[in-house]
Amino acid sequence: MDLLNGIAWSKGCYMGQEITARMHYRALVKRRLVPVAATTPLPAPGTPIEQNGVEVGTLRSSQDHLGLAMLKTGLPTAPLLCAGHTLTPRPPAWLAEALQPPVSSNSTPD
Repeated sequence: MDLLNGIAWSKGCYMGQEITARMHYRALVKRRLVPVAATTPLPAPGTPIEQNGVEVGTLRSSQDHLGLAMLKTGLPTAPLLCAGHTLTPRPPAWLAEALQPPVSSNSTPD
């Protein structure tokens, strides 16, 4: 919701304010809900998603060849596997940048 300006940062108190503000100001969002697609019907929700043998998320919902997956941010471009099915992330333009790994500054002091 923060990427779509769905959170008012100037509003007063609300439920979850501390966690929401911490994620915003410290940029600690570690997982995001991402649309995914496959060439075959997807397995049941709750199925783990792996990349290079490491669990990187969970399938949350699916209908035929499309689904929603809770994935770690900053994943490399290696294939995602879910119960033998190859998944292709299909994030909308406004979400794609937030999924990229943070840019580290390797500048040397003068």
